[in-house]
Amino acid sequence: MNNKVKRFFFPDEGPETLQIIQGLALVDEISKKSESSKDVILLIPTRQNIQGTTLETALGKEISKELLKGYPQNFQMEDI
Repeated sequence: MNNKVKRFFFPDEGPETLQIIQGLALVDEISKKSESSKDVILLIPTRQNIQGTTLETALGKEISKELLKGYPQNFQMEDI
């Protein structure tokens, strides 16, 4: 079986959001070039780690609020 799943790890270290934004931009670029499925799944240790963190700062409060509620999101990099 040919597994075409790509996994990326972007450590969130410190108060800077640049690493998160660059990581999401890279995933966005790769998915746009992909000929297969373009779904991206964002994994975090717990949903409560969304609020008050650099992840919330990087994604924005509205997107973070929806993720915290457990709603799937369909957003573009331009939304961030």
